[in-house]
Amino acid sequence: MEEWQAKQIWKMLTKFGCKVVLDAGCGDGILGKFKPNGTTVYGIDIDKEKIKIAKRYEIAKEGDIQNLPYESSFFDAVVCFHVIEHVENPQQAIDEFERVLKPNGILVIETPTPWSPNAWNDPTHLRAYTKEDILLLIINRFDVIETKYTGRGIPLLGVLRLYKISSTIGDFLADRFGIRKNHVFVVCRKVFA
Repeated sequence: MEEWQAKQIWKMLTKFGCKVVLDAGCGDGILGKFKPNGTTVYGIDIDKEKIKIAKRYEIAKEGDIQNLPYESSFFDAVVCFHVIEHVENPQQAIDEFERVLKPNGILVIETPTPWSPNAWNDPTHLRAYTKEDILLLIINRFDVIETKYTGRGIPLLGVLRLYKISSTIGDFLADRFGIRKNHVFVVCRKVFA
């Protein structure tokens, strides 16, 4: 996750009033690094070295998102950014996200699509997802707030370090015209149970 992406996610989570957030597959803890005042971020990752870095910004621990070491109905939001594609049993991970989310809690997922070169360049990726694939994982348990394809940025703008503009144009092309669709992005709310 890049700095600008973390800030965008926080802008959205703030609108939903999320104060206690799980960064599922936290890596270096970038989400926690940019958290607003008054929020708490818990991080979990299987990489011990990444956890050492993440602990600077998050309450981070080593663990597997398929078996979360947290109480039920604990989090206002779960952010799973480029992690679900690494998981052996994605349905079990979704079950765990549902379990630890409070009623009406927010789940944010972004993952590579089958059309993304990144989906197949990383040997730790077990699968790639379409919008429909993600929707099948969350069906009947989450209400979809937003689902879209996000695209590769425009190379020249990236060279000029205009990442947000580059990404915005890439996202528009991916979702509106179905080209350059590298990732699927889903925001949903836990159905009150």
